[in-house]
Amino acid sequence: MEKRILSTKCPKCHTNKMIIASETIEATTDFTFENGICTDTNNEYGNGIRMSFLCKNCGHRWYGRKGITIDNYTEIKEN
Repeated sequence: MEKRILSTKCPKCHTNKMIIASETIEATTDFTFENGICTDTNNEYGNGIRMSFLCKNCGHRWYGRKGITIDNYTEIKEN
């Protein structure tokens, strides 16, 4: 089992005890209707827009500068 470890800290209080990371992306959902009834949906995820963070320890909010996906802010460790 692998764990995703946050490699960034809050720029205000310098901790990573409780951080919420939000990855914002473009997305499109197609709905198919036949005789007025929805018969299918299809989600297409597109380009990343930004990474934003909220430190629950001190309330500070900030935007990431290392990229637009969570992969730029974490490391994966094997158990």
